[in-house]
Amino acid sequence: MRVTHRRIGRLKYQFDVSESVSLNKDGVIANVQWDFDHKPGRFTSTQGYAFRRNELVVEYEFPGAGKFIVACSVQDDQGGESTAVLTIEVN
Repeated sequence: MRVTHRRIGRLKYQFDVSESVSLNKDGVIANVQWDFDHKPGRFTSTQGYAFRRNELVVEYEFPGAGKFIVACSVQDDQGGESTAVLTIEVN
């Protein structure tokens, strides 16, 4: 899975998983979930960012500047699932 991000405002970022593909040969991405305050070992979808069907690009405004761990979970229609975790510096 590939996650890209870019700053689009003071504390606002855009996250993109549109280059991700299904883990299964004939699978299609069916669900994308985001955790913008990820704690290692525990994925908890951020309110409003769970079950984002067909939304491969999202925007999120962080509550303040600092270092944040962001996780994205992508599921396909055949049971495949992948999670990517990245640390970003919000300023």
